[in-house]
Amino acid sequence: MGVYKPCLVDGNTVDSGHGPHLEDGSLIMGTIGKDLIRTGQLAARQTGLTILATVRSHLGSLDKVRRVIKVLGR
Repeated sequence: MGVYKPCLVDGNTVDSGHGPHLEDGSLIMGTIGKDLIRTGQLAARQTGLTILATVRSHLGSLDKVRRVIKVLGR
């Protein structure tokens, strides 16, 4: 997977990105609506929670987040 940094702090901006990983570290693969329905919902939820956890661990608190600029999903 290469070198990966889950969180980048640049001035007042924090960039955090994650993929939908299972507990064993493997990626959840498939097409939402075609291959995955319920699994896709769980993958999206887990990815969002992981991003929040990463940001909280780097900032100390989510209370420091003033706004979310962009959320992408594929």
